[in-house]
Amino acid sequence: MNPYRRKAPTDPTSDNTNVAIAIPPLTFYEDGRDGILCKWLEEQGFSPEKTISDYLTHSSSTDTTRYSPLHIAARKNATHIIIILIHELNADIDAIGYGAVSALYVAAKHGCYDAVRLLCRYGASTAAQNFTLKSPLQIAACNGHHKVVSFLCTSATRRNRQNALYYACEGGHVDTVRALLEFGGINVNARTWMGGRSALHICVYHGHLQL
Repeated sequence: MNPYRRKAPTDPTSDNTNVAIAIPPLTFYEDGRDGILCKWLEEQGFSPEKTISDYLTHSSSTDTTRYSPLHIAARKNATHIIIILIHELNADIDAIGYGAVSALYVAAKHGCYDAVRLLCRYGASTAAQNFTLKSPLQIAACNGHHKVVSFLCTSATRRNRQNALYYACEGGHVDTVRALLEFGGINVNARTWMGGRSALHICVYHGHLQL
C-alpha cells in the first residue's frame, strides 16, 4: 500500500456518497514534488521553490498570472484540486485575486460548471463582485454560459438576475436569456438605471434581433 495515500473525504461532486479520492498527507505536499498538488502547481507555473503554505498563508499569494492556486483550479475546472485546497488545506474560498475577483467569479466567467457547483457547495459567496461590480451570475451571463446561469439563479437576488438579463441581451446569448426568463422573477420591461433602456432596447441597439 502506498504510504502517501489515505482515504479522502467523499467527493461532493459525485452522486455516489461512497466514492472517495486518494489524497497525500500535508507533509507530502511540503516535501515531495510528485504529490498530486505539488505536481499540479508546477504544471500551472507556480514556483517549485515555494511550499504550499507560502501560497496559502496570504490570499494574495499568486503565480505569474496573479491568481492564487484556488483561482487557477477554478479556471481549469479542476474539482479534485479545489477539494484538496479547501477541505485539506483550508484555503480561503472567497479570497480576492487580481481584478478583485473570487475563485467562483473566475469559474463562472469561463463556464466551469463543475467548479461553480463545488465552490457553492463549500459556501462561496455568490454576491461577491469584481472591480466593475459584476457578480459571478452577471459575468456568466455576459459570456453566455447558460448552464452556470441557471445554477446561480437559485441563490441570486432579483436585482442580480435583472442585471444579468441586460448583460445576456447585450451579448446576444439566446439560451442565457431564455434561462433567466424561465427562472422567473424578472421584469422584461424594467429599464436600466443609466440610459433608461429595457432589455428589448439593448437587444436592438446591439443588433441582436433574434432575441
